[in-house]
Amino acid sequence: MTQATDFDELCAEAWRPLLLQTFAMCGDLGTAREALQHAFVDAWRHWGRARRRGPERYVRSGAFARAAWRSRARALKRPQRVTREQLASLRALQGLAPQSREVVVLTALSELGLAEIGRQIGETERRTEELVDAGLTDLSQALALPSDAIGARLRGLAGAARAAAQPAPEDLRGHGIRRRWTWLAVGTVAAVVATVLAGSLVREQPVKAVQPAPASGPAVTSSMLLGKDRLKPLGSANTWRVVSTSDNTHGTGINTYCQTARFADPQGVRAFVRKFKRTGKHPAKHPGKHSDTGARSVTQTIELSRTVAQSKRAYLTAVGWFAGCQHARMQLLSSYDVSQLGDQATVLKFRAQGAELNSFAVGVARTGHLTTWTAVVTRGARNTDTSRVVDALGNSVRKLCVSKAAGACVTTPRASTNPPPPSGEQPGMLAVADLPPVGNIGRPWVGTQTEPATGNASSTTCDRADFVAAGAQAPLARTFLIPKSRTPARFGLTETTGRFARVGGAQAFVRLVRDRMNTCPDKDPGAKITDRAGTGTGPRGSEWYLWRLESQISDKQTIVYWMGISRFGSTVAQIGFVPGSGRRQDIGATTFESLVRRSRDRLFELPAAVVAPTPGPSGSAIPGTD
Repeated sequence: MTQATDFDELCAEAWRPLLLQTFAMCGDLGTAREALQHAFVDAWRHWGRARRRGPERYVRSGAFARAAWRSRARALKRPQRVTREQLASLRALQGLAPQSREVVVLTALSELGLAEIGRQIGETERRTEELVDAGLTDLSQALALPSDAIGARLRGLAGAARAAAQPAPEDLRGHGIRRRWTWLAVGTVAAVVATVLAGSLVREQPVKAVQPAPASGPAVTSSMLLGKDRLKPLGSANTWRVVSTSDNTHGTGINTYCQTARFADPQGVRAFVRKFKRTGKHPAKHPGKHSDTGARSVTQTIELSRTVAQSKRAYLTAVGWFAGCQHARMQLLSSYDVSQLGDQATVLKFRAQGAELNSFAVGVARTGHLTTWTAVVTRGARNTDTSRVVDALGNSVRKLCVSKAAGACVTTPRASTNPPPPSGEQPGMLAVADLPPVGNIGRPWVGTQTEPATGNASSTTCDRADFVAAGAQAPLARTFLIPKSRTPARFGLTETTGRFARVGGAQAFVRLVRDRMNTCPDKDPGAKITDRAGTGTGPRGSEWYLWRLESQISDKQTIVYWMGISRFGSTVAQIGFVPGSGRRQDIGATTFESLVRRSRDRLFELPAAVVAPTPGPSGSAIPGTD
């Protein structure tokens, strides 16, 4: 690639963004255009130096310096075609100190990160962020706008900037070769002549004019992360403190529970992570208090993808991290689809039991090229209200709406309960994330590979259910254990699923299991049913039932079984859990019921072609609610 080609590509890609930035800096379009043309011509004359410093940075620095020298205090007194709103923006910018103005302009109207902006102005990244925040605060007051609306307001200057014609690159190169340095150093009269000449160059070559580039603006910057004021749905702003802000390129890159890789989009352009903490009252000392009284931490991540297709994949990857979470004592309790919030949004809520009982909730959203997730950890068993998580996620997306890379924004977010997202494990079957903590066992569940079910380890001595003999097609089985947990050999959970040729066949199989379980104590004096629940009228025509069976195998030994069965369409799932010794290795009826329902919900992942539910027999359901 030749130097001329490099220069021409720079002109094509950078002219419009640099013109907008220079216009915002000096407040006068004529001055900005003349200064930018001068900077491009100078870059071509010193191309080797410009390439070493970075061509776009070299041109920007030259244009900003010349525009400042040429404009002085007269810029806003010259007549120019701008709207009242644009004029107000320009005047507000001119009211900032030069350094503050420059960092705000580059933050709002360029792709540069804070570190790059800091290098350009000779400040540290921390000091640069302080200048950005101070400048946005001043502009917010001057324009009577919230700080997160400033970026969009400044991008509104692009309409006026597009009125300036763009010269062809070859004309700039030719003009640079002919120009003498002494002519460049003359005073005001020569500068005006240069501006006129610039216009004549464009008029002489109209067919060579380059097509305007897309409107400039920031794709993503750290200023688009949540601030303490935006965390009000999760607690008063003055109770929060920022722990750290980074681009996630150092350390492990793992910032939240369940995250398995540094980036959801490994080919992404940029990422930012901000962590917050809030102190609070210990829930054990304040029983009955709302969870908002407890200590809490929040982590927000933003990732910018190169294309919308890549951002869609990043969104699914992030959701998959949480839906397929395999952390010890972490159970996915509920999931929500959030409409009218960005292009896609999901909220997931967990029970997280560790040294102290915690709850965990995460909201994931995508808007255009941007993916963000906000994770909330709260001390205390009571999870954060879903509406609060949705509001915090909405604030995350609102902050991103100033980006030119954003897509749909926020209207009135609405959360609706949905089956869990795919876990990345066997479709239609339970996943590790679905399984509850058991007693005081501190190690994680581990699932075996799914295998063809030749027998049925999920059945009990009462139901003796046989999927193969009943005509199920290619039944599958999977076992879940907690290795190195000091539990008896019998401890574990198994699931068996099978698809029948017809819905009626699946219904008959469930009815057979239900009848055998209900009549088992009458036929076996050593069998005792201590808990039962279920419904034959679940969502989408589904049904589920559960039992707790105590089977006395000797005068000194009784084995406990939890068994549940569910059906959706023509597919049936049966799960069996054999607890360990004592209550510390067992679960309660409510917990097992949620597990049976989850096995039913996982059946919803299967192709719709196999689901054609028909009403079950009346009066056969065990009392209970879904």
